[in-house]
Amino acid sequence: MKRIKGRDLRLNPQSLQEIRGVPPSVPIVDIHAKLLLFSILLLHKREGFPLLVKRIPPADFLAGLAISFPVLSIGKPRFGIISKILGKGESWLERLAKNSDQIAFFVGRGEDYSPSGISDELRFLEESGHEVGLLASTRASIDHSVIAEEYEELANVLKRGDIGVRFRGISSTLMDAWKSAAYINASYVLTADLTSGIGFGLGISLPFKPNDLVWNIPVIARLYGREKVPNVVDFIKNKGGMVAVDVYDEYAALSLNNRAQKAGLWVTTPDRMIKRFRAVSGVRGVFRYDRKYLEGKIVSAEDVKDLSLRAINPSGRDIYLKIDLVRDKSYEINVPV
Repeated sequence: MKRIKGRDLRLNPQSLQEIRGVPPSVPIVDIHAKLLLFSILLLHKREGFPLLVKRIPPADFLAGLAISFPVLSIGKPRFGIISKILGKGESWLERLAKNSDQIAFFVGRGEDYSPSGISDELRFLEESGHEVGLLASTRASIDHSVIAEEYEELANVLKRGDIGVRFRGISSTLMDAWKSAAYINASYVLTADLTSGIGFGLGISLPFKPNDLVWNIPVIARLYGREKVPNVVDFIKNKGGMVAVDVYDEYAALSLNNRAQKAGLWVTTPDRMIKRFRAVSGVRGVFRYDRKYLEGKIVSAEDVKDLSLRAINPSGRDIYLKIDLVRDKSYEINVPV
């Protein structure tokens, strides 16, 4: 058995990579980005130039949150007697859809259901503005024929492709799971297993695409009740990233949704989060600075609404700009900094 640490108690990166199936650098990509940004800031301050930074969430939002609900079972009411009194025949899926904003419901071959058996409910979820993704089996994380079969069943119910994936478990390594998701051209994967990786607490807080396989959104917590909701929301607010949270209870989903909105978080679906991340990442520009004004033009390959730009003055003073970009149309910037 390979040892993660050697006799001198130093980490053995090669052993860690073989055990996890991905390079040890994966969980700390954010740290590298922050070190790079810090170095750029020092250079700009020394040379006396401002720095223009794009913010991923829409303007006026501090961070992005995708609420993920893995549907393991649908037979047991979540509100017990209360649901019988107030539910009026509605399933808890329908009730939650009506009382919350955008949630991603991940369904598969559950304990007491299959996607084809609840097709009406799934279509209702999407018509209500929510998202339905595939809750793939553990076996599907290594068997391409299995994930293709599960994906096809859900795609036939939803009458569409470009479906996101949430694995119930990982049978081998994360890289194998990513390859399995890429095999069916999944639009994204929610990755929770990285939370146990070295450096995650300091690391990943934005979508990433390892080896150009499939987009990943990091899952930072799993909520089975309301108790930890305040801590999770505060963590995301302070982190300022774009992450997902698993919920397994109606109370937890409603509480997380309400508290996140009050805290200034952008609550959206994973698919919309990835599209926003890709759109903002594609914004480009050229600028000049005459020690008084920052002038330039920016252009985007896609329409981007409520884009927030942060102009950092060499002295440390920040100026925020809020603009809407139209595809392939340049936008002029002229601000005192």
